[in-house]
Amino acid sequence: MFIAVVGTAWHFVYAWSGQIALIGWIAPVSESVWEHTKLVAVPSLMWNAIAASRLPHRERLAWASFVEACTGPVVMVLGFYAYTSVLHRGWFVMDIAVFALAIASGRFANHYTREGSRRVPGPLPSSLLIAALLAGYVVLTIAPPDLPPFRLPPAGYYDH
Repeated sequence: MFIAVVGTAWHFVYAWSGQIALIGWIAPVSESVWEHTKLVAVPSLMWNAIAASRLPHRERLAWASFVEACTGPVVMVLGFYAYTSVLHRGWFVMDIAVFALAIASGRFANHYTREGSRRVPGPLPSSLLIAALLAGYVVLTIAPPDLPPFRLPPAGYYDH
């Protein structure tokens, strides 16, 4: 629930901040699919940081957090392109469903990684991967490549 609520609010954080660039590194700065992956990745990392003090298998949490922060955004991108390839347009209700599926997939991946995996990398390599993931968000926010997930939806894409 935390990730859904914070992720929903996270959509507006950049605008609420007065468009502070530093905030835009971790909050969506546009309506591109890529920028919307921050709605899942960042709140999930926040939740795992908060939950770290009370969860069992804490030694596995950093790796599980990384897996979750990667799984949710991948599901979000794939889900968006799956439904829009069928409908040939965006649909807000489906966007919300994809968001929920991305959160659920990430949480499942986190749980399975903590509880079901036999061997996982230690906290230091996992933390470095999380740092690299966040650095990737910064770089791709500042200089997004000219690829479909980084482009804005065409005008009228949601007006059907």
